[in-house]
Order: sequence, then structure tokens, then C-alpha cells
Amino acid sequence: MKEFAIVLAPVILNTFTTAIFTFIITRKIDKSSKQSKIIFEELENIVVELNTILLDIMSDKHEKIADNIKRLNMQMNKIYLFGSIEAIRIVSYIRKLENQQYIISLVALLISQIRYDLTSKIINPIYWSEINLTDFSKYRDEHNEYLKKVIKHLKLNKKFLKENTNYGEVLNKNEK
Repeated sequence: MKEFAIVLAPVILNTFTTAIFTFIITRKIDKSSKQSKIIFEELENIVVELNTILLDIMSDKHEKIADNIKRLNMQMNKIYLFGSIEAIRIVSYIRKLENQQYIISLVALLISQIRYDLTSKIINPIYWSEINLTDFSKYRDEHNEYLKKVIKHLKLNKKFLKENTNYGEVLNKNEK
């Protein structure tokens, strides 16, 4: 009987240890999964709100600029809590920005970065301006060059500017 106990003791100890270890790991995975879901949902809300703020900035024409700046700052504070290090770098850069003419392009870059963080899909931030600004073609090259410098400076994914199709030019060529 003593020999049986000597053989069985390590098996029982191993089974008990494995059960405890599995329980702890499962709890950590479950907690991590819940945290990831919260972060994902929060980032989705931030992107939608940033897009709405940009559209409001475009349509308000300085009527509610203080309100829009307050809303933008609130979203940037949330990015500090939930965003990736790359998104936080962009927010930091926006906050230090002296020349406000590029604010729309930078917020579009921030939206593109968060989209990339959520989906691993890259979209050129210039597309936001092309879609929403009727006279953007005049400023496209200037903003594109500026964004290239910012992306390099902040060490962001260089693929953000890889696809630089100007859809306006493509449409015009197809119409001819």
C-alpha cells in the first residue's frame, strides 16, 4: 500500500497543480478578453466621434468652434486611455501643432491609425479629405507631403501613404 501511495502521490499532485494552473489561466484569459472587448468598443466609439467632429468642423464654419475643440480634446483624452502607442503619438503631435491648417489631415491620420489598430486594414488618411472636401484637390499634394513627414517623424506605418490614388482623377479619366 505504501508503494501505491508513493506512485499515486505525484500523479495526484500533478493533477491538482494542473487544475489550479488551468483555472488561473482561464480566469486571466477571460479577464483579458473582457478588457479587449471594452477597449475595442471604446475605440470604435472614438473613431465615430472623431469623424463626426471633423464633419461638424466642416459644416459649422466657426459657429461652434469652441464646442468642437472641447469634443476633440475629450476624444484625444480617451485615446490616451484606450489607444495604441502610435495613436497616442499622433494625439501628442496634434496637441503641439502650431499651424492649424493641417488639423483635418492629422485627425484623419488618427482615424486611419485607430482603424488599423482595430482591423489591421490600412487606409490612406488623404481619402477622408478627398471624400469630404470639395476643393481638396488644390491642397492634396501639400497635405500628402506634410503627412509623409509626420508619418516618418512619428515612426508610423509607412503603408498609410502607399496607395495614393486620386479618385477624382480616376473618375475624370473614365468619363473622357
